[in-house]
Amino acid sequence: MIAKLSIGTHHFDFSNLDSELLTESNLKKAISSFRSRNYHTSIEDLNLKIKKIDYLFSNVKHSVDFLNFDEFHSIAKTSPIHSTLLYRLGSAFPQLTDRNDLIDAWIKATVNQETKAKAQRTKPPLWIAGCSMSSAVGVNDDQRWSHLLAEELDLEEVNLAYPGQSIWYSADQLLRSDIRKGDIVVWQLTATSRVNIIENDELVGRALKEAIESSVCQELFTVNWYGSDTKKILDLRYIAQVQKVMEKIGARLYLVNMMADSWINRLLDNDDAFLTFNKLMYKDLGTDKQHPGPLQHQEYAKQITKVIQGEQL
Repeated sequence: MIAKLSIGTHHFDFSNLDSELLTESNLKKAISSFRSRNYHTSIEDLNLKIKKIDYLFSNVKHSVDFLNFDEFHSIAKTSPIHSTLLYRLGSAFPQLTDRNDLIDAWIKATVNQETKAKAQRTKPPLWIAGCSMSSAVGVNDDQRWSHLLAEELDLEEVNLAYPGQSIWYSADQLLRSDIRKGDIVVWQLTATSRVNIIENDELVGRALKEAIESSVCQELFTVNWYGSDTKKILDLRYIAQVQKVMEKIGARLYLVNMMADSWINRLLDNDDAFLTFNKLMYKDLGTDKQHPGPLQHQEYAKQITKVIQGEQL
């Protein structure tokens, strides 16, 4: 059992404390132990995620203290996990005269959260956006089409894709990335029925089935919203915004439809930088028996390479 937990920033000097370091590897052991002990830690030592905060705090017997509060509070202005920690325990700290400050800090930190990946530019980058079709669900990282494409073109893969995410999320990631003139961008379009919500203090994406079952989505949306003309037009505007910005920058944007709604094909079919695949005709399946397997990823990479190199399909 954790008797008292002291939390500091990652570089804080814990050596003067009569406590043990709590890390991701010994957390379960500390909680399950019959002997109560004092521990100290940082977010980095615990690899703490927002959805695990309540679990952590519920297993502290006596108290939670912040060791270098001013620095922690400063970091919270740009870090969702730090601001959420403070918000959850805000009433215990007299330094916080207004808990709305914490809410504002969490909102700003969430809005300004960094993109999923950044270019190292050891070689020209290949930017990838999309969902599970592009983030290697069902295959190994070195089997996914984006990795194969980057190897074929001798580019650095910068993968912004994330499972279950929406067109809005991909547009947001692309527009906030350091994409420059001459960079190649491949955006795998996802289904327009997908939405983004704040759930357990975290911005998450929800596919249609998950959204319908989500209590948060049930409060926010009617079932008719997911396939509505309004939702479709908003997603098309996100696509158009990215197209305009990439054109202005001088980056080469390619749109790929591996699973998105068929009506997108009709609207983008005349675009030379648009490629669509038949979702129902995978060459093989991945380990989850739902997503495409290695052979289909090879086919994706082969066909997208042709489009980028200007070959007629």
